[in-house]
Amino acid sequence: MNYVGSKDFLEVIGESIISNVDIDVVTRLYQPLIGYKASMLYLTLVNYINYQEGEILNHENMFKIMQIDPGDFLNARKALEGCGLMKTYLKLSEDAKHYTYIIYAPKSPKDFFSDVLFKGLLVRYIGEKEATKLALHYKVDVDLEGAKDISANFVEVFQPDLDDDSFDAKMPTNLKDTKALKVDTEFSFEDFFTHLKTAMMIKEDAFSKEECDEIERIATLYGLDTITTCDIVAQSYDDTKKKGFRLDTISFKERAIAQAKYSPIIRKNDENKRYIKISGKTALADEIRLMETLSPKLFLQEKQDGAPPVTADLNLLNYLNEVMQLNKATINALISYSLKMCNNRLIKTYVEKVAATLKRAKINTALDAINFLNDKNDKPKKAFNKVKNDKPEPVKDDDSFDEEEYDKLLKDIGEDK
Repeated sequence: MNYVGSKDFLEVIGESIISNVDIDVVTRLYQPLIGYKASMLYLTLVNYINYQEGEILNHENMFKIMQIDPGDFLNARKALEGCGLMKTYLKLSEDAKHYTYIIYAPKSPKDFFSDVLFKGLLVRYIGEKEATKLALHYKVDVDLEGAKDISANFVEVFQPDLDDDSFDAKMPTNLKDTKALKVDTEFSFEDFFTHLKTAMMIKEDAFSKEECDEIERIATLYGLDTITTCDIVAQSYDDTKKKGFRLDTISFKERAIAQAKYSPIIRKNDENKRYIKISGKTALADEIRLMETLSPKLFLQEKQDGAPPVTADLNLLNYLNEVMQLNKATINALISYSLKMCNNRLIKTYVEKVAATLKRAKINTALDAINFLNDKNDKPKKAFNKVKNDKPEPVKDDDSFDEEEYDKLLKDIGEDK
């Protein structure tokens, strides 16, 4: 089904107005994330919009123009879809496949660098120094200190008569705009609000942005599905209060933790998994993929052979996300490392200490966290010579965890107590 043949039909439609500035943004900011093949595919599809919008062609012409094979084309297309630059629709007939490609404008530079996902990936791929240079390229540097805005406004210039029938004229509404497509994450607000409205009679505008952010954070952290999240929100919602205070966040969090203790692991089909840029088929590569895709709650549950985490561990996960502001991939890498170092126990003081180390190092991916912790673990071994065979000494398998053992673990991550 995913294979694209040269004889399969395609139609390209531009959903957004795409300017030269947008092309510059794709080339400078998106290309390090998606690669040159996906970037060139985007430029080619934009060119199709300009000259052949609405015309149905087949893929053979595009493959020849780009000198690209179907496999590379499919990977490039997925990269564009993943970062919100296009959407693909497929219609099957008896003897043909018809693809409709909807093209969207990229995020503005301001929105790009304000988005933690895009900013984080850019820093990961080209480094913080180069990413900062790119950000400064789009900096607006105008000194208006001491100046007064004396610009004329619309009404002052045009003096419109709003009683005129011209202002009641009906125009088409399904027109192009300059807004970029919202990138899909694991938590879908569209599905959430649809269910909330139909089942709970709660409208989308009932919540403030801060409340929505907290709902998404908790749902993502504990791996809650849309229906479960809706049910928990409804139980913690009070419509008699002012907007911004209708969601009892403490109650919502407590109910989410209670639900997470008993919810089973839900495994997604391979075709539904998000694309992760990690190569290799080793056990480590497989675990990194899990770290990048699973919520911390489900990752810990996987480590426990399906047994739901206890309340104390769930509270610790929430602390790492809410207070330390670590993302799920970093939290999962920290869980794996701590279980390994502490003989399959999550010791709160130890986990918090390592978390602080990761935070100061500005680690935000599972792979970077693993490399950083392993590197930290290697350095003290040479300095203190307390570990044999280049392997960290695990905590003894008993209930004793005294100050001496704690000091030893702190040294293993290169930190002074």
